[in-house]
Amino acid sequence: MFGNISNNEETPRIIQRRVIIPIVAMFTIIFVYQTSLMIDADALTRYYNCTTRVANKNGSLSLQNIENCYDQVFKGAKQAEQGEAATMKTVP
Repeated sequence: MFGNISNNEETPRIIQRRVIIPIVAMFTIIFVYQTSLMIDADALTRYYNCTTRVANKNGSLSLQNIENCYDQVFKGAKQAEQGEAATMKTVP
């Protein structure tokens, strides 16, 4: 009889843990996802700032200037592009 009383008192605590842990995990996943989106937005801002700076400095903006800014901000973009071009050459 006393065993049932102690089990009934602990049941709400177990239920609370089962509810709280997934909610905390969900908010953690959302936080990490939102942080990654902000990092991508920051890279785009730096890219636009670079192209604007080049255009204001030279009075004109060429395709080469745009590619230089892109390669400067998005590190490894040129290597990925070369790898993709090599792959396209080998595919019939």
